[in-house]
Amino acid sequence: MKAASACLLLLALACAPASTSTPPPVTSDTQDGLDLVTAADLPITPETPDHGPDVAPLPKPIAPLHEPTPRVIATWRVATLPFAATSDPVLDAIETLAFTWPADAAHGLAWSDVAPKDTGEIKGPFAGAALWAVTRITTPEPTNLLVRADAVMTLFLNGARQPGDVYQSGKHRLPLRTRAGENLLIVRGYGSQRTPSVALWTTPDAVAFNFADATLPDLVAGDLADQWIGVPVLHFDESAALPVTATVVESTAAEATTTTLPALPGGAVTQVAFRIRPRPGLTAGGTETVTLYLESPAWPEAYERTVDLPVLEPTAAGPFRRTFRSDVDASVQYYAVRPPPNVDPTKAYGLVLSLHGAGVEGSGQAAAYAQHERSYVVAATNRRPFGFDWEVWGRLDALEVLDRASAALPIDPTRVYLGGHSMGGHGTWQVGTLFPGRFAVIGPSAGWISFYTYGGQTKPAPTSPFGWAARSSDTLRYVTNLKKRGVYIIHGVADDNVPVTEARKMKEVLTPIVPELHYHEQPGAGHWWDGEASPGADCVDWPPFFALMDERTLDPFELDFTFVSSSPWVNPRHSYVTIQSQLAPNDDATLTSVATGAQVTLTTTNVRSLTLNGKALADKGVTSVIVDGATHAVVASDMPVGPTTGKRPGVHGPLDEVFMRPFCLVTPDAGAPEYARYAAWLLSTFMLIGNGHGCALPASAVTPAVRAERNLIWLGASRATAGVPDSIPFMWDDASVTATKAQPGAALAFVYPAGERLNAVLVTARTYERLLYQIQPFQSRFRIPDWMVWSDSGALEAGFFSPAWEVP
Repeated sequence: MKAASACLLLLALACAPASTSTPPPVTSDTQDGLDLVTAADLPITPETPDHGPDVAPLPKPIAPLHEPTPRVIATWRVATLPFAATSDPVLDAIETLAFTWPADAAHGLAWSDVAPKDTGEIKGPFAGAALWAVTRITTPEPTNLLVRADAVMTLFLNGARQPGDVYQSGKHRLPLRTRAGENLLIVRGYGSQRTPSVALWTTPDAVAFNFADATLPDLVAGDLADQWIGVPVLHFDESAALPVTATVVESTAAEATTTTLPALPGGAVTQVAFRIRPRPGLTAGGTETVTLYLESPAWPEAYERTVDLPVLEPTAAGPFRRTFRSDVDASVQYYAVRPPPNVDPTKAYGLVLSLHGAGVEGSGQAAAYAQHERSYVVAATNRRPFGFDWEVWGRLDALEVLDRASAALPIDPTRVYLGGHSMGGHGTWQVGTLFPGRFAVIGPSAGWISFYTYGGQTKPAPTSPFGWAARSSDTLRYVTNLKKRGVYIIHGVADDNVPVTEARKMKEVLTPIVPELHYHEQPGAGHWWDGEASPGADCVDWPPFFALMDERTLDPFELDFTFVSSSPWVNPRHSYVTIQSQLAPNDDATLTSVATGAQVTLTTTNVRSLTLNGKALADKGVTSVIVDGATHAVVASDMPVGPTTGKRPGVHGPLDEVFMRPFCLVTPDAGAPEYARYAAWLLSTFMLIGNGHGCALPASAVTPAVRAERNLIWLGASRATAGVPDSIPFMWDDASVTATKAQPGAALAFVYPAGERLNAVLVTARTYERLLYQIQPFQSRFRIPDWMVWSDSGALEAGFFSPAWEVP
């Protein structure tokens, strides 16, 4: 890491000498103050998720820095389970608390002893099988464990679970805590293609900072705009710390700022945001040291660490990183910028949003481009190098980066373009077809079409409520949205990763639809290729693609169009229309707009309610709009058409949507520790997969401010505690859950409105809490309808509420 001060590189826990003094006073922000940006395309509302009043931290002693102590694992007890197995007896034993140290033939598997390598690798002939590994850890007292778990699916210790790092980045750390005496650490890993590797350290600290995985900005001399640092913080205590203040201490580099979080979840790792407010006079070419201070009334000491940030010349060619605090989850994300040469601050430039392939960083993607006189190249991150296939969370990141960069840089809104490679090529198809009103030209390179075509075989898109929730993944369903856009398809003929048939299929489909369609196959080229055509990498920095972009502009408020939306929770807006709700969830919504003089005729299909942007229409000289036969005089403000109650973007469903604004998982105060363990696992999973932030806190800590500023996911709560509306008559008790009928030994999940926010309940019959782990929303391929009932045998019932939040 070029920007983190870390004397223990292996763990990357910030380790500047700990101060013994108290921090200087800070000026507490009255609001958390996200850079508010119009993000009308997002099914969320830009907000200021400080979640409680900012509080200047009370002076406390600073905890001394303890270097973590390696904990040697001498032997693993190992067994394999064929991937083709239809059940897993080890997991069944763990989840029913029946697992003990395994004998040679325990659970019907062959167990043997394996000594790990010095690097922690668990080697063996494990081809074609999943791996189970168990080791004994004996501690005289409860002990905090820092864990690195590469090529591992899940870790288990004393009823707690943590996710492993399936992509083997080597930089993630997870918190676990032993009990006094003997403990069994159980690992579920990959036995083929990837070699599981586990390392342990002990620490006396209640929290640990992981700077190896921090999200850090590049400071630019003279740029005083706020930036953010996002640091994964491991919290070993089982109970949440309430509240937590994250402070940047005043220095010559930065003003003092404080950001308040309602809670730091117990037994989890989540990202914590620190706001950087640079001071004038920073010297380019060096680094500036920033001091971070984390405090909670729950801790007797505060934690102070330092981080070094590079300072760049204002004229730097880049790429450089800008950070922001996400409106989606209040985490810190970044985008990489390749600026034009010799930027003229009086001019407006084009913006090329570039989406990277699997395993690539946003900064690496931006570095593949040369500087372009007419445009900035901005690379989003998909939240992680592997991320979300630029769907769901990745799509939200792409759109949020587009909004943030458009506001921070001198961008001409009529000259916005989209490109990407490989997985990012798929993202270009995804984002481009769903949000055609944002881009004048799209250019996928080596892009696969959808999950249903990748690999060269066309598979049917899913049906049923699960298929309806995932409808936006079916790229071919929305290609007509590209009719008025420029499209440039690029692919290597010899691509052995994404077959060229994906590009040829899209050419065939788009030829009768898109007049401005361009196509290039590079003879003999593989997946990633370069040549002499461009100073950048030719497969993304292709000069004819940039020439097409230079020729075409966009009218963000076009009046003549046909637009197909998969759902208001995905893509509600095009031009001057925002769809608020649909009549039926099992089909798309369609808008057709035709302008005749000063009048526009808008015809809709499967639309219950919408809002017209009256100001945009008035600016176009439109005086009236006919919507499905009814005439509306244009006023220069929002013009609602149809019911104004019920579902709307951001308070709509499906279940996934509740996690798409800053959220808290709410657990019972007592009597059901399984819900708190599930919350910790879910938040650690979001951190590893999505560089995400979330909070978890007990029900008694839910204040009016938390209700107003966070979506709440109630785990194991009663109807009354969760405030479920009467229109949703679902019931549950210790024996069963009931949606349309009683289901013994099952689980229930559903979303519901709570004022201007979306809430949810996840609950199981008593002793069936293990079913919760089947719900992991932070992924690209599984989307859950508004409600679902499931058991050990799978989904039993699922569906959508009506637009008025009633059970059909």
